[in-house]
Amino acid sequence: MRTGTIVISGLTLLAATASSHAATLTTGLTDVTAIADTEGETRLLCRIDDLASVADTRHFAVDRAILRFSLAGEVAEERLAVQMHPVTRSWNPGTVDWTTGWERAGGDFDDDVYGRAHVDFGRASSDVVLDITIPVREALLNEGWDGFILRGAPFESGGIPDGDASRFAGLANAQVNITYQKVNRTPPDRWNPVIPEQPEDD
Repeated sequence: MRTGTIVISGLTLLAATASSHAATLTTGLTDVTAIADTEGETRLLCRIDDLASVADTRHFAVDRAILRFSLAGEVAEERLAVQMHPVTRSWNPGTVDWTTGWERAGGDFDDDVYGRAHVDFGRASSDVVLDITIPVREALLNEGWDGFILRGAPFESGGIPDGDASRFAGLANAQVNITYQKVNRTPPDRWNPVIPEQPEDD
């Protein structure tokens, strides 16, 4: 008898008899869009291509989601902590900017849900590897197809300095790997027992 994890509408159940196996979605980013304020800070919006296909499985549980992209530009003796958050409001890459389309300037996103990485600008050719498992799980749980926002960590002022924003051009060719569990069949009937009709009182 095998065990597996089933996620149904945000509830996690331990399946004693369900057969499960891992699957991987390898995809990229779409709608990569920069928004900038007037103080020299930039944030980058994006969507994960085909993310909805993970949610189309009957039951799913994301094990891990990794974003990888290459840095561009000149070597510099700098490091920058960046965070990726799920966006909580729909946006259009053709019209969105720092203030337009949001309830708060700089984008509407979940401050408490993010993946973080420390970007080292001191290497000529290096990949940024960002674990985005938590924001992807949150986005899927809430059917949030509004994408994600990459920003400087709060202790980095919350934005990416304009002078460094071009270093992130590799996001357009980023690779995203999402490993998740799929359960192949419907749980046993005993999980949804049929309550027999009670005889009527005479």
